[in-house]
Amino acid sequence: MSYRDGNIFEVLASVKRNPFPKRVVYSTFSLRYSQAYWLRIDQIKRGLELARIEGNLTEKIFAIQAENISAFSILLDPQLVPAGESIQVEVAGKVAFSGVPQGEVLSFSQLPDGSFVQKKWDSGPVGPPDHMEAGFRNRTIAQAARHMYVYGTGGDAETQKASKELAEELANWGPEIKVRWRIVADKDVTASELEAYNLVLVGSSALNRLVARMREKLPLLEQDGEIRAGSQTVRGKDVAYRLIYPNPLAPGRYVYIHAAGTARGLKNLRRLAQPSWFPDRNADYLLLDDQGAAKAAGLFKDRWEIGQ
Repeated sequence: MSYRDGNIFEVLASVKRNPFPKRVVYSTFSLRYSQAYWLRIDQIKRGLELARIEGNLTEKIFAIQAENISAFSILLDPQLVPAGESIQVEVAGKVAFSGVPQGEVLSFSQLPDGSFVQKKWDSGPVGPPDHMEAGFRNRTIAQAARHMYVYGTGGDAETQKASKELAEELANWGPEIKVRWRIVADKDVTASELEAYNLVLVGSSALNRLVARMREKLPLLEQDGEIRAGSQTVRGKDVAYRLIYPNPLAPGRYVYIHAAGTARGLKNLRRLAQPSWFPDRNADYLLLDDQGAAKAAGLFKDRWEIGQ
């Protein structure tokens, strides 16, 4: 009955949302959507934990409670705070600002002691430190920024072919995406490119010279026929692993490694080349056996250490 003759629209026409409520509560695991009314979360402090912010406005006093948040902003629309009026902001009961705000955005960042101070925020939303925010096709943190695909040139002809094919498949985001990413051989990556780009690397340390250079600084131990992740070990001729990690050779950059030492191992990784919502495929590190089955997987949380 509610839908007959459009009756529901008459019912809903009288329902008005207050765009400037005096109390706002917002919780999220991700900053894909970072704003609720006049509160905006700018930076999540710890990954894999819920971030929560609550704001109450009473007599020109903003009382803020922030959990698992290291930066946030108050959006001061003139309908909320008329221009030229003095306000006070209290975070966890402590005064963080008092006076007339300049502009319509008042931002705050957390100090090491846990208190908040006013600080201009220009970086855009920053999510958990070790995980990519939810985005187009659930791409990794390495693929969300400027990046290139690098295949290994070691091994026999069959393995080299499999390495290049996997790099090409990883770089193909589908027919609806017109952008074409750079695909280069490991021997052709320059020092300036290493500093400027995130890298999607294909091949084990025996096949890809860049993986070989960073091998000792990666959290996975790779040996002939064996891959170890903490207490988890996978053995076999065609074992493989996938890993997202800060680039040990370039501070501030990331690597996304698809490693195997054989053509068969690389082909087993190809089935993971396309995005998937299965948890084992979206893990920060993933170990595959000879048959391509996932035998170990996990998330780094915040310290980039297995099990931490």
